[in-house]
Amino acid sequence: MEIDEDFEGELEGLDITACKTKITLLQAQRERRREATERLQEKLKALNYELAARKEEAETQRKRVADEMEMNKRHAEQQRARTGGQDSGAIVPAGGAFSDLETDQVRRFVEQHLSNALVHRAPRNELGIRLFEERDLMVEKPIHAGSSEGMSVDTVLITHWRSASSELKFHLSYRVGRDTTAKKLREDACLYWGISEVEYILWTKNNCKVSDDLLIQNCFKPNEEAHLILAPKTPKKVEPPERVSDLIRARAGPKARQVGRKKVANNAAQNADVVAKADFERQGGSFYDDMSKLTGLFEFMTQRDRNNMAHLKRIRCGAFCLYFFLTMLTLVSFNFVKPPDKEYFCRLGVYQALSDTGPQLFNQIRSPPEVWTWLETAIPEQVFINTSSLRQSNLLVGTLRIWMQQVKDESAEACQEDVPTTSGIKCLSEDYNENTAGTEDLKAVKAFWDNGTAESATLNGADGRSNNTFPYKFLTDAEGLAKGTFSESATLSSYDASGYLLAYETQFVNLTDSYDAYLSDMKALRKAGWICKRTRALHVSLAVYNPNFDYWVTSWFMLEFPVTGIVYPHSDVDLYRPVYDHATKVGLPILSLDVCRFILIGFVLFYEVTWQAKFKTSKLNSEDKKKPGCCMSLLYYSLSWRGILDLGAISCFLAVFCVRYLSGPLNSFTGKLQTEYLNALQAVASKTMMDWYRDHMITEAVLFGLQAMRLLSCLQLNRNMYVLWKTCAVAASRYVRFCLVLIPCIGGFVLLVQSFSRAYSMQYRTFWSSLTSVLMGLLGDTGALTHDAATRPITTVYLFSFYMIISLLCVNTWIAVLVQEYQKVRVASGYRCKDYRWKEYDYITWFLFPLMKKGYLKLRPSIRPNVEEDEV
Repeated sequence: MEIDEDFEGELEGLDITACKTKITLLQAQRERRREATERLQEKLKALNYELAARKEEAETQRKRVADEMEMNKRHAEQQRARTGGQDSGAIVPAGGAFSDLETDQVRRFVEQHLSNALVHRAPRNELGIRLFEERDLMVEKPIHAGSSEGMSVDTVLITHWRSASSELKFHLSYRVGRDTTAKKLREDACLYWGISEVEYILWTKNNCKVSDDLLIQNCFKPNEEAHLILAPKTPKKVEPPERVSDLIRARAGPKARQVGRKKVANNAAQNADVVAKADFERQGGSFYDDMSKLTGLFEFMTQRDRNNMAHLKRIRCGAFCLYFFLTMLTLVSFNFVKPPDKEYFCRLGVYQALSDTGPQLFNQIRSPPEVWTWLETAIPEQVFINTSSLRQSNLLVGTLRIWMQQVKDESAEACQEDVPTTSGIKCLSEDYNENTAGTEDLKAVKAFWDNGTAESATLNGADGRSNNTFPYKFLTDAEGLAKGTFSESATLSSYDASGYLLAYETQFVNLTDSYDAYLSDMKALRKAGWICKRTRALHVSLAVYNPNFDYWVTSWFMLEFPVTGIVYPHSDVDLYRPVYDHATKVGLPILSLDVCRFILIGFVLFYEVTWQAKFKTSKLNSEDKKKPGCCMSLLYYSLSWRGILDLGAISCFLAVFCVRYLSGPLNSFTGKLQTEYLNALQAVASKTMMDWYRDHMITEAVLFGLQAMRLLSCLQLNRNMYVLWKTCAVAASRYVRFCLVLIPCIGGFVLLVQSFSRAYSMQYRTFWSSLTSVLMGLLGDTGALTHDAATRPITTVYLFSFYMIISLLCVNTWIAVLVQEYQKVRVASGYRCKDYRWKEYDYITWFLFPLMKKGYLKLRPSIRPNVEEDEV
């Protein structure tokens, strides 16, 4: 206590730094104490070894004393026989006197007997507990007993636990002699642990009981571990027999009535069991019938390896090679047409030059003045200046087209039906289409355009302006398509090719004049109100060619003007490669690859599809069904997943081949060389070519996916691949039924998120964009939720419900179905994959033709399997 009080007083006088130092010193002191303890333990271990060696030496000396005593006894008997049987009462050596060695031996003998007869009293400590040395606790056996035991047991390990459910175990090493019984060992062990010897019993490691009268030496087999378990007895009957209970039960009072009711209930239960057993036997029930009622347990208990090998008949070596080469050729062709590390940087240079330069950025435009600022700064500085970043890295071809689309003047008919016509309110049409388009000539723009300059009576064709466009004259959809405009679906609506067009030549000789003319036109059009409240869209298109990458880049910038008064920008900058002629660097390799693929696709169509259809027909015949005709066989096959993959791949390739070589603007047999194409591009809508190029490359990617799936289906030759493929197929077929619940849930969440976020987020303005955002939410993308939306209670309810129903219920259900089907398929089709490993006969059957297989079997007839194996 004094030490603790001093220590506490010392701590109270220390600051935080001194306390840390004190803790460090105490930790170091503890570490030194631990090291000293380890050294003492090592020293104790060495002393134990030395003690064991000394004891072994003492045993040797005892044995030697016993031998000497036996020799002296024989010597005394011989001496007595020589003296005529007289006993002198002392052992006299032959020489008449004892030697020093003999004297020492006699002294040790006397000391040994005296030490054995002396009673040692164990000392006690200050608490009255007896102290023992290790040698006092050891059992000393006679020398003759140890020599005759051979492989006898001298130490037994006893393991004890208090109850069968307890995990806490106790261990004890017990030295035994030749005559030690199991009862003595059990009593000593129970006395050591302070438990009743009546409640515990000894067991061997082989779960055999050890009787009390059995010697420990006879409890174990020759090579068995000397290990016994002291465990509590398990009473067979904790209650007295019914006859005894009836004799000793209470005859009067509440306990008597309680016992009587219990007896009646037991009799009723016994009678019910007898009746149920009789009914079960009468109905012919069995354990199998009862288990069949538990569907899930019955299904897993009756699973077995079903040796599924039927799918191997539909996979042939020729088909595998066919799909392998088709897949590889498609991948190589895709990389030839769209080489890596080129398209991104080629597009990015054009996009940033037109949208991210100048005082006004394109994506930040929100009002008409900002539109004019972008038109007057970014466009002329990049298009009409030779030192611009756009012109230094690219070749501008064709024309710069700017066309505007506006609706009719405001009227009462354009208002909604709920607005009264007598109120005098006039409205503008919300959407731009053929019926709402404003088609009148713009008089202010016409007066400016027709005044001309000093050199010409009109501005048409002057200083790089196009000579066949008039910014004040309305062009119909057909006229706009003829002059290079195009129809497109934007963010808010869809627009045709009509409107008021203004075009500039990008290859004009004097770009300075074109620059000045463009700026003067923009200022005049701005003053004349070319963009007003009736405007619904403004389009800017430009085509450039990058000779370094051999790519054409089409830039389309669109500004939508909804009736709300804001401006919404939208851009589509993409690239294409329109020429696949043999004169180009990549034209001949692409043509060679496509011709090879055309031949392989022909094999798929006329060889693989036909064979698979015949195999389907033969399968139907084996099922005792009516044999279908040729057309019906093809129909049956086309409805299977293999047929869908094959016919889909054939259709995709034919579409790509036709776009490239037979029809469309990308075909190579147009007779145009590269230079001729540059000059002719002024009359070509590059946006249409970009769309063709993008669509046919998407079709190429779909073609690769279909062929890769077909190739993976051929890899079912491997048993692991077959298990995975079968699992996904079966799980998908089962989960399709669950989509009847999943699809309405997702639709409900789409409508729910639209109800409170449509007015706040662009991602939720339409049903399909909301559906896309909800599906992205399944992947954890919550970027569409702004700070204001996230703090509303309805958003919290939506996210919690979405997570509980979709993520936890639907997704985890799919995982559970997948795991269950995997276990079933693994047991039924590949529990031991090594049993399905192919042998030499299987390889030659699959790789070689029938004649080659027959010749190989003549050379190696020993590899042919037995009939019994084939039947199995």
